[in-house]
Amino acid sequence: MKKAERGYEHFRQHCGPRQRILIVLDGLERMQLERPEQEAIHGSLESQVLRQFLLWIAQSPLAVRVLITTRFRLPDLEPEVGGRVTLMDVDNLTRPQARSLLKRRGAEGTQAELDELLDHFGAHALTIDHLGGVIADYLDGRAARYGELGSGPLTRFESGQSGARLSRVLRAYQNYLGAETPQVRDALQRVAIFPRPVGAKELADIFLSPERAEQAASLSGSTELELAGYLNRLDQMRFLRREVLNDRRVFSIHPAVRDVVLEGLTEQLSALAGAAREELEFKLDTVAGRPGTLPTTKQALDYIEELIGFCIQEGRIDEAKDLYKRRLGGWDHLGRKLGEFSRVERIQRVGLHQWDTDLGWSLLLQGRLAEASTFPLAGSDAHLELDAGSTY
Repeated sequence: MKKAERGYEHFRQHCGPRQRILIVLDGLERMQLERPEQEAIHGSLESQVLRQFLLWIAQSPLAVRVLITTRFRLPDLEPEVGGRVTLMDVDNLTRPQARSLLKRRGAEGTQAELDELLDHFGAHALTIDHLGGVIADYLDGRAARYGELGSGPLTRFESGQSGARLSRVLRAYQNYLGAETPQVRDALQRVAIFPRPVGAKELADIFLSPERAEQAASLSGSTELELAGYLNRLDQMRFLRREVLNDRRVFSIHPAVRDVVLEGLTEQLSALAGAAREELEFKLDTVAGRPGTLPTTKQALDYIEELIGFCIQEGRIDEAKDLYKRRLGGWDHLGRKLGEFSRVERIQRVGLHQWDTDLGWSLLLQGRLAEASTFPLAGSDAHLELDAGSTY
């Protein structure tokens, strides 16, 4: 039994009827599938154990409550809505809430001026947060100057335009930032190429070496301490979120913000991914062990998965396939031995699409039968083995 499963069982066994427990899961989107193009599974929990744990709490009469914050919907819990599960959408703010957030972020104006601003940008929480920030930082805090943000006509906001308005705000913010302190903008762009939180040292190892001056852009010649300062400023501006993971200070970026930042890196993206790939390959044996030794720790598995992602971004598909099969052991090691079904799915969906059987098995063993049925499995014997109760 894995550590997470042992913890789940321990909690169930020791949770008494007189105990009152509140569990807070903040930022759960890190453990959810990000598949906006596949509405049926977008937001599904990657961990079967966590899914079972939350469903058990939702169906239990015990005095246990869980407060979850997430940027995605929670389809795994939606069947329990109306019982012990309540969903509250705080994505779109009310007018008073939006005006209050704009003021807290430093945007000033009369109520009429703030309402006119909202008439054109909507009340999406993330958009309003950055809209207030850019007005405070670069438009003297005057909400009435909103027309200077971006280029092209700015019509009144209509339903379905939240993404376009957020892009307009963030592009304008980056343009101002690039003109004032290009090092801060370039630090943001380099964080955005990483799918997971990344620290200043990792970024410095990749981009601050003299031989990668071209990929460093305006960061060339900076020290690691200076880079950390740029990252801290981005945290203060709410472009990044600073946190501590495994005793490391790292920075993460909202998926919607990342998408906008990456849109502006079309021509540079391959070169930046190449720089990251080279550094990760250089340290691969140190982190994950020598070839022939299949990894089992989360650190090593995450490292190789990240390396595969950079290979795919750079167009090195054969190298990505080799890493999956030889350094991660393919399905036999990742799926059959380690039970890393979500990881198998992520790697296959991110750009390999080479082993539909692996993807089919990973979906099936996550309980997503309808999706699994569209992929081939390893023959009828495999179906029979599962029907007989095999847990693989």
